[in-house]
Amino acid sequence: MNAFKDLLENKQKTLVILDLSKKNDYLKQKEAMPFFVSVKFLCTTDLIQALSFSYHKTTRLFVSKHLNVNSETADLYLNVLPFYYLNQSLPPFYQALFDELIKNNLLHLSDFKSRYDGYVVLLTETVEPIILMTLNRLGFEVILPIDPNNQTNDVHLIKALHAKDEVNQVFEQIARKLDFGVNINQIKLIADQTYHSLFEVYSELYQIPVSISKNTSLVQFQLTKDVLNKIAILSGNNTEVLTQIKDYIVSYSFHQSTKLDELKERILSELNDYLLSSYNYRDCLDELYYHFQKTALKSDILEDVIQVVSINYPFLEDHIVFVLGFNAGAYPTITLDNDFLSDEQKKSLNLLTSIEKTQTNKKQLIHSLSSIKHLTISYKVESPQGEAYPSFILQTLPKKIKTLVPEFSTDRYSIRKDKLSYKALLDTYHLYGIRSPLLESFEREKELQLPKSYDPTFKGFNDPTFINQLTTLSFTKLNDYFLCGYQFYLKHLLNVKTSFEESTQLHLGNFFHEVLKDYQQINNQKDINDYLTTYLLNHQLTLEQQFFLKESIIQLEQVLTFIKTLEARSSYLLYQTELEVSMPFESKQTYLLLGKIDKILRHHEFSEKIYVVDYKTGNAIKPLDYLLDGFNSQLLFYLLFLKKNHFESPYFSGFFYQNIYTNVLKKEEGKTYEELQKEAYQLSGYKLNDLRSITEIDPLFQTENTLAKTGVNKDGSLKKSAWVYEHQMLSTVLDDFEALLLKTIKKIEAHDFDINPKIASSIDSCKNCAYRDICYLNKPKTPLEKNNPFERGDDLDS
Repeated sequence: MNAFKDLLENKQKTLVILDLSKKNDYLKQKEAMPFFVSVKFLCTTDLIQALSFSYHKTTRLFVSKHLNVNSETADLYLNVLPFYYLNQSLPPFYQALFDELIKNNLLHLSDFKSRYDGYVVLLTETVEPIILMTLNRLGFEVILPIDPNNQTNDVHLIKALHAKDEVNQVFEQIARKLDFGVNINQIKLIADQTYHSLFEVYSELYQIPVSISKNTSLVQFQLTKDVLNKIAILSGNNTEVLTQIKDYIVSYSFHQSTKLDELKERILSELNDYLLSSYNYRDCLDELYYHFQKTALKSDILEDVIQVVSINYPFLEDHIVFVLGFNAGAYPTITLDNDFLSDEQKKSLNLLTSIEKTQTNKKQLIHSLSSIKHLTISYKVESPQGEAYPSFILQTLPKKIKTLVPEFSTDRYSIRKDKLSYKALLDTYHLYGIRSPLLESFEREKELQLPKSYDPTFKGFNDPTFINQLTTLSFTKLNDYFLCGYQFYLKHLLNVKTSFEESTQLHLGNFFHEVLKDYQQINNQKDINDYLTTYLLNHQLTLEQQFFLKESIIQLEQVLTFIKTLEARSSYLLYQTELEVSMPFESKQTYLLLGKIDKILRHHEFSEKIYVVDYKTGNAIKPLDYLLDGFNSQLLFYLLFLKKNHFESPYFSGFFYQNIYTNVLKKEEGKTYEELQKEAYQLSGYKLNDLRSITEIDPLFQTENTLAKTGVNKDGSLKKSAWVYEHQMLSTVLDDFEALLLKTIKKIEAHDFDINPKIASSIDSCKNCAYRDICYLNKPKTPLEKNNPFERGDDLDS
């Protein structure tokens, strides 16, 4: 910084190389000078191009097509090419690529020497050695970055038990400073993404606004996905396609906002850059997707909030900075030797190796922290992985460390947080008889206005507004009520959010369902790959998830083979896949029951005979042992739809779950891999107690083992352990199930949301409940008794 001021005072033409985020800080200083000075700014990436060559984004498209590689690989080649060029040592492959790009006028060589003649180059950060060598070779004076004058202020250190405690203590300190009149815009937070959700929670608790800057990739917007999908099916030249896309974008309306307008303009601008390409838009989908993935819309910069920023933010002297998560492993950033170029190759190209980059990261971190005048650092001693330790950088900072000791008296900056703390302490007292000394101080606070006694049991509520808004019910919602009334209340009436991550298993199930929806039109692996490409285009998956889905194609092919082979010899034909069904249901008000049936098959001669299949990517063996309590009743839910609203007089020959993905095939003595495979994909469910009817579903069910729980005795009769039913019995069970639905809805209308989790041999309502941390369960779970209406007893023979 001092070198920059000296250059300004001497009116020296200066080329400043810096992180772009720091540019405005330098410009402010320039504007403060009473005289004009010629200063230019470049970030490191721009400097590399200025020293070598520049290229348009369509160059990457050319490389991708010319070398028959994807856009990501083409990008890697183009990123490496300038370093070979600056070293004046192009290997044969890169020399041929360079010549081809020059021949097609896709690289524009730069004349750095004449363009910046007379300039001094000021580096504000460490750059690759090859850049220094090139600048020296061209005869430029280079001023290297210098360490800042170490601030004399102490560093305040917060030692926390875990991340929640850490964020809480930091917000206590922030609340104290705001109470003393500090401007909220002076306060900055530095933390990785694992802290962002906690910031949102504690921002609400302390009523202190925090802005987390989120640069959103263009490909994450639905409009971008729709545009790419339309390009995939539109024909015509680029001008014609762009005109149709423009009309679609202009007419697109989700909600009126400046962000939507900005998104529209950005998409059209990016597409316009490819207009004159020698390739049609449809042939550039991979490139467009990659480019949109790398291009982001920046978040709006808000006023009067605390900003979450990076360590490279241009801090001013009056900024008060909190760095969270300052643990070993997080600071400094450790660079591994896993780049496109190995460390050996980097040495030959005069680039920083992974070890040198780690050392540079350490140096820059110390540099950044030392330049912050008002600095507080926090770390935790526990993490989900076990014990955690502070970063060794603390020992190398040229500042005095002053540890802050948290005191309860400082934890009083949010009435709302006080109420929550008060309730928690009362809850502990009434449940366990443990009275905290802090309760007395809370009880003296008139602002809290809480009762002297506290009953932690949930009493429901009497406000009809919530129930009136509950106009649709799916099986998923009703199943949550079967599990526990309180869980239903929190999830579907209060809409209490839970931490939700789109897991690999979720994407796997969605992708398999997407393919199986059109399984009769799929003939080879290429067809499946096309579905996968579309799915990846429409969803943001991690590289791990993408790899997993690609690997799952082998199993998907096996499932398709199983299904098609079975149906080829069956008397049943496909009626419909993914049938969306709805049914009005009358109680105090009219509800619309909703569902989606994966597959319905219909007898080729007797159209009233049908059976249904629901796909599962997990356990498909679901006995109806607790049917009258609502458990495992999804297929009956669908049968009720079809009986009352779809078919006039349906005759159900079966209802099945089918496992379409299995993680592990357990080895069994005497069974081949193919046999174990078939067993994994069996249809598992209940069917008519009629051998002829069963053989119409699959005449080879015994030898091919395609129907689970369908054992046959030596005399040809079905075993008692077989999962079968009589037609009239099923009709009665459906009537009983309809009565159960009505009874359940009446309970919901009566605000019956007691905490009543169920427990049985294969059921535990609390096991996967997302609300366990806020549940006041203080009684045993309700044990269920078996009530399977199709139970036929035990077999006497084998």
